[in-house]
Amino acid sequence: MADSIYPARLPRYEETFPALTAQEIDRLRRYGSLRKYSDGEKLFEAGKISPGMFVVLKGQVALTQRDGLGHLTPVAEQGEGQFLADVGQLSTRATLVDGTAEGDVETLLIPTESLRALLVAEADLGERIMRALILRRVALLQGGAAGAVLISYDPNAQTISVTVNASGLTPGAHAAHIHLGSCQSQGAVQYMLADFTADGNGQIVDETRTVINVTTPLPASGWYLNLHQGNSGNILANGRPTINFRPLLCGDIAAQG
Repeated sequence: MADSIYPARLPRYEETFPALTAQEIDRLRRYGSLRKYSDGEKLFEAGKISPGMFVVLKGQVALTQRDGLGHLTPVAEQGEGQFLADVGQLSTRATLVDGTAEGDVETLLIPTESLRALLVAEADLGERIMRALILRRVALLQGGAAGAVLISYDPNAQTISVTVNASGLTPGAHAAHIHLGSCQSQGAVQYMLADFTADGNGQIVDETRTVINVTTPLPASGWYLNLHQGNSGNILANGRPTINFRPLLCGDIAAQG
């Protein structure tokens, strides 16, 4: 297995992924409701807004994200007493990681609005939770480029919309293209997108680009998206790729059934 983004041996691991006591979990029960998941079932998915913070009551959940080549990279494994959320949850942003049940899992799901109320009403516990959410974001940023993409097709408008959330990038503009093929077997450009812009913290937050005059829906497979190191003006020189062409993020595109 590949190294995780935040292995247990690193400093401040206990603050980043704390385990709550039974008494502390009891204090949280009034803010949420029970949810059960089967082996392999997703609690939440990268690129989508999570329904809230999950407190693991039974079982184990694997957190993973896509690396720059489209491979799954382990982030952490969370067990009984630990909670699953990131700081973007408080502003209803799409999550950057997948959470997948390993075996049967039982959780306490605390919706976002209730999480905000919890952080205020349960001052000491809320402080621990908020600190963990912040440290997790820092860990992800230090772990290299990571992100999530939402792609949708509108048959009436004949458009494809591409929304990117990413972190760990060089601040500035980054070229992006939809290609034929896959991250493992890369091919020609199908659609060129306007550059995405990472802010001073190296993050792209809910930026959307639209492709017009698209007459066919997304294929079941055979397309992928590349986000490049450089911008549209410096990824090629004399028709040949430069060092700035290097893909930072790659994700295969699959139509949702």
